[in-house]
Amino acid sequence: MTTKTDFSEEEWSQMLMAPALVGMAVIASDLHMTSMFGETKAMLDAIQKLPVQEAGEDLVLAIRTDLLASTKTEKKLPGSDEMAPDKSGDAWKQLLEKLGSVTELLDNKVQGEEAVALKEWLCSIGQMVAEAGKEGGFLGIGAVRVSDKEKVALSQIRQTLGL
Repeated sequence: MTTKTDFSEEEWSQMLMAPALVGMAVIASDLHMTSMFGETKAMLDAIQKLPVQEAGEDLVLAIRTDLLASTKTEKKLPGSDEMAPDKSGDAWKQLLEKLGSVTELLDNKVQGEEAVALKEWLCSIGQMVAEAGKEGGFLGIGAVRVSDKEKVALSQIRQTLGL
């Protein structure tokens, strides 16, 4: 079983960014001001409430605990400054690249069923974010729960996580 103590302070900071990187990658994939608030709320709810497979419960609980403590004291998600894409390129691609770095760390530190459980939990966060707002259509008519761009993002997130 992997615990917080298996990570350096910098590595743990990267692990804390993973749930938000997934959520923000989905939001950035099909950015609409009308759904962004709901999707952001869904991301925060998902981080706090989504169940996780038993193998990953302890690690996810540690991530949740530190995320909640940090948001109460700092009023923002840990690493949110590092997650902000630079102005030189596509925000979605930059977020996926950062998620790829976290995946490398995760693959080096977390093994077997525990790693799969953590990655599946992260994918569930992305799915909940994608389903939070309707996309497209006109005045809600013809809108879909998960847009084609979000479907591509979810697939790319799974691939980046090695699932």
